[in-house]
Amino acid sequence: MKDAKDMVKKLKVKITQEQLAIAHSHGLATNTVYARLSRGWDLEKAITEPPKSSPPPLERNEEGSLISDAPKGKQRSIRLPAEWDEVADKAIAESGLSQSEWVANAIVDYLKKQKNRRSA
Repeated sequence: MKDAKDMVKKLKVKITQEQLAIAHSHGLATNTVYARLSRGWDLEKAITEPPKSSPPPLERNEEGSLISDAPKGKQRSIRLPAEWDEVADKAIAESGLSQSEWVANAIVDYLKKQKNRRSA
C-alpha cells in the first residue's frame, strides 16, 4: 500500500495545521485523515467524522506528539497473500480506522476468541 501522504500529494490536496488540529480534536490520527483523502473522501468529512469505534482522544504535547500512558507493544510488520490485499483494504476503509488500528483490533479479537475457547 502506498504512503497515504504521497497519494494525497498526487491529488494536490493541501491540509493546514488548523485542519489537522480539528481532526485530532475528533480523535483522528493524521494518517487516518490522509488515508481517507486518498480514498476520495471530502476534506471536511475526512477531518470531522470520527472513526466508527473511536477511542477517547489522545492528549498531545506542545510539539503535537501523542501522549499516552498505555504500554506499547512491539511494532510488527505483516505481509498478506496478494489475493487478500484488496479485501483487507476494503474492510479497513469501511471501518473508519487506520490500517494499524484495524490490524491491531483484528489480532486482539482473534486472541480473545482463542483464549475463550481454551477456557471453555
